[in-house]
Amino acid sequence: MKVGTMKLSAALNLRSREIISFVGGGGKTSLMLRLAEEIPIGCPALITATTKINIPPADKYPVFIAAEKGFDQGSLQQLARKGTKAVLGQNILPGNKLNGVTLEQFEDISGWEEINYILAEADGSNGRPLKGHLSFEPVIPHTTTLLVIVVGADALDKNLDSEHVHRP
Repeated sequence: MKVGTMKLSAALNLRSREIISFVGGGGKTSLMLRLAEEIPIGCPALITATTKINIPPADKYPVFIAAEKGFDQGSLQQLARKGTKAVLGQNILPGNKLNGVTLEQFEDISGWEEINYILAEADGSNGRPLKGHLSFEPVIPHTTTLLVIVVGADALDKNLDSEHVHRP
């Protein structure tokens, strides 16, 4: 008997239109991209961040930088309808990082009715499995319909120090 693997989209019980924010420890980007792969081509989706994010592979996820007037909504919607999941950000940062969108831009994007899913990394953990938050973190947009809290399993049985926790 073959044991099947449950899809992340099924485990999260995704509805037809969701704005999903990922917060917590290390693994958020990987989890977000895995979910993006599960979203069918006919369901337009965008990927972004409200903080910083490692830039995903450009051959799979084209990056769009906000111009002074914002994003070209028509072009992004056309790409999304074709199944391309674009990554939106403000600018490229050193270390292969992308500065995420502002909350104002996020609110605008979340109002685009033609987009079924928005996946957003809303917290940074500097690659550590656990995260201690400051008063202004995480940066969760109020339009979020599903919040995914990530804790790295590699934190189990480890000291709660700066090696394993971002901002212990």
